[in-house]
Amino acid sequence: MSLEAQGAQVCVASKQRPGTMLFGQHGTRCRVDFNIDDMYRAGDYMTFDAVFIPGGAAPQRFRNTQAAHKIIEWMVQRKRVVAAICHGVKALGAAGVLSGAKCTSYSGIKLAVQRYGGEWVDQPVVVHEQCGAAIVTSRTPPDLLDFSTALVAEVEKRDPAAGLATSPRQHGVLRYGLYWGPPLIAWCLDTFATSTAASSLD
Repeated sequence: MSLEAQGAQVCVASKQRPGTMLFGQHGTRCRVDFNIDDMYRAGDYMTFDAVFIPGGAAPQRFRNTQAAHKIIEWMVQRKRVVAAICHGVKALGAAGVLSGAKCTSYSGIKLAVQRYGGEWVDQPVVVHEQCGAAIVTSRTPPDLLDFSTALVAEVEKRDPAAGLATSPRQHGVLRYGLYWGPPLIAWCLDTFATSTAASSLD
């Protein structure tokens, strides 16, 4: 089940301009809602409940994007939700939020995650509580149902009166792509992503 199907509003942040169409595998596509650098400068990310980093090629391309690091750090400091799947977990490491955190990822980057200080485990989804924030990580597309369920649960836990499916508030994930608000942020970058990012919307 997708985040959208569970009531979340998804917004996409990228290095590209708003309105740019990004294409992924299997005919998937998405439209850019925010330029990530402009979003950071304007503080638009502050209205979002969570940030989601998909897997595939995108995370490698924005690991050195300072705006993305700052948004991830801010989300953790404000006791919100940061989430990543597959290769996207490396972006959390680059932002400095994995140190001492129990987490998972695509097995091929296990050593990289451990170098960032993450305590890697082989589980479909891992939720690590850190100073009131939630770091939600997952392995690969077959784990997406467990991942999206856990992600929505963590957002609602921090705003129990708002229920994603019933709240009049705007819920979103910011994908980097960034994707949500009460909101959630998800990011995709120039290449959008691979099947991991695409599947996260299905």
